[in-house]
Amino acid sequence: MSNQFKYVNGLNTIRFIAVILVIIGHWGIYYERGTVQFDAIRVLIPWGKFGLAFFLVLSGFLISSVLFKARRDMAEGDSKPSIVKNFLMRRALRLLPAYYFMIILLYLLGLTVLHEHPWYYLTHTSNILIYRIQTNNPLIHLWSLSVQEQFYLILPWFILYVPEKALKYVIYGAIAIGLGTKYYTMFVLNKPFTFLFFHFLDCLGLGVLYAYYMYIGKKEKFESAIKFMLPVLIYLGWQMAARFKGTAFGIIYERSMWSMMGLGIIIWTINNKNPLLNKYFFENKVMNYFGKISYGIYLYHYSIGTYFDYYFDRYKSSHHLPFILTNFIFIYVVKFCLVLLVASLSYNYLETPIIELKKKFNYLKNKDGKKPVAS
Repeated sequence: MSNQFKYVNGLNTIRFIAVILVIIGHWGIYYERGTVQFDAIRVLIPWGKFGLAFFLVLSGFLISSVLFKARRDMAEGDSKPSIVKNFLMRRALRLLPAYYFMIILLYLLGLTVLHEHPWYYLTHTSNILIYRIQTNNPLIHLWSLSVQEQFYLILPWFILYVPEKALKYVIYGAIAIGLGTKYYTMFVLNKPFTFLFFHFLDCLGLGVLYAYYMYIGKKEKFESAIKFMLPVLIYLGWQMAARFKGTAFGIIYERSMWSMMGLGIIIWTINNKNPLLNKYFFENKVMNYFGKISYGIYLYHYSIGTYFDYYFDRYKSSHHLPFILTNFIFIYVVKFCLVLLVASLSYNYLETPIIELKKKFNYLKNKDGKKPVAS
């Protein structure tokens, strides 16, 4: 089997970039639609849904890489149920402390949606809530974390237990299910909020597919196919943009394009050999640190942005502020610095001490001086 699973610092950097794009999509732009400024920013920055699709593809790749590596390196004495248990424990230790800290804090602050629907948020099923009621709420961004948590619950069973010859077909099947169910929900059921777990198997599955081809030693062939397909898909997207814009088919195709482009960025990052780009961007210590705390950045940004806007608007309405303090760039910088501060404090003082417990749940046994598989 291929020995290509390795830690790439640059993936932390692009994880941070993906989170920034999602934040811009959630916070919006302080220009009205139709203005030159709005259209210019909208064209130049592929924010929002592109960032989310990119993030899901990256998540699928990183998490499945760990499991494929465990499957490849299993030795006598290692058991699949033990690997699944340790995988789930490590995911729980990494993700749940900060999540429940925020949920409890917002509950105590009186956030209505948590008082009305506490069990959806306590059980990581808020995506089902959004799908059921088909409306927005102040914690809508948590749906993607729910989708990923549900994905983590089933992924190890498939990667570890499905026969190797059938793995490829299972992954391609999952991608097809993601595309098909999304189309059915939007076109047949007429529901725009396609937030159920299986609606995103195409994005997540694309990342898993790349990890699979690494696992079987055909990484280069897969990368060549993606490099060929991307220009073709972009051309088709350009040709179909006017005809299918706003339709269910057009939206699904657009999301598929975002996923493919996200995968292309991941492939480019992993294979980048430019020393200057590596030094000043991909392996930049500041960018890598922000990538490490990107989970907290995503987790806290929506609530911080919402509360900041609410209290700042109230203050602004009763005080005369200079233009510089009301400029959208200044407001963005202040909010983003607050998010970075909270995420950093959370990572260093809440998450990291608990992350250290992951050492007790290594995937494989440490035998014969061999380092255990960990993530």
